[in-house]
Amino acid sequence: MNHKHDTRVTPCLQHPGDWFDPKRRTFTRQGCLTCPNLFQCSQSALRTQPSYGMWAGVWIDGDFPNKKHLLGAHACPAADAKTPDRQPITPPDTPGGRHGRPGRRIRVGKLLTTSPRPAIAAQITARASGHCEIMAPACTYSQAAIFSRRRRANPRPLASPADAIAACRNCIEVIEHADIPTALDLGYLVDPRTTTSTAAMLWRQHRWVFLDTRGRIHATDDPAVTHTAS
Repeated sequence: MNHKHDTRVTPCLQHPGDWFDPKRRTFTRQGCLTCPNLFQCSQSALRTQPSYGMWAGVWIDGDFPNKKHLLGAHACPAADAKTPDRQPITPPDTPGGRHGRPGRRIRVGKLLTTSPRPAIAAQITARASGHCEIMAPACTYSQAAIFSRRRRANPRPLASPADAIAACRNCIEVIEHADIPTALDLGYLVDPRTTTSTAAMLWRQHRWVFLDTRGRIHATDDPAVTHTAS
C-alpha cells in the first residue's frame, strides 16, 4: 500500500479501507500480488515500517519485525530460480500484534501429514519434482511427506493438489514451530473460509505463486488465471 509518488490507480487507492480490514485479507493480498506497484510498495514499507494493514501482499498486525523478511522477498524480482534466497521462517515467541498475549504468539503445532489419493499425490509430487516446496533453512530438499494446508481436527480427504504441499521433514518441523499468522501469510496454511487455489504461497522462499487444482503453479501476476476472492 504505497500512495506516494504513484499516479497509477492501484487496487489500494480504489478501496483503501479494505487494506486495513482483516476480514478482507484474501482479497487485498491478491490485489497486492497482481499490482504493478508491488516492488515500490515493498520498498516503501521497509522504509516506513508500518504497524498495521496489508502492504505488498504481507499483512502487518503490530509484528513488522516478524514480517520484514516477507517484504524483502519482493526486493529482487529477477532473482535466479536455481539459487533462491531462502529466508528464515520467523520464530514464534516474539512480541507484538493483537493475536494472543504480548510476547507470545500461538504456534502452528502438528501439521496434518496425509496420504492423499494416488492421483492427487502424483500431481503434487510432479509439481514439486520430488523436492521440498518450502526450502526453509536446514531444508534437505527432498520430498518426505505431503501436508494439508488446512487445520482441522477431523480433516476431509484432499480435494485437489492445491490443498497440500510437499515438504521435507525439517521444513515441516520449522513450520510446526512457526506462529500461525506467519504461516497464513506465507500461504503454508489456509483459512477454512478461503479456497486453497486462490491463496498465494511463497514457493521455495523465492516467488509468490498460486497452486491450481490440476497440480500446476501460476505466478501471481499471470493474466490467464482468474482469482475469486472469498
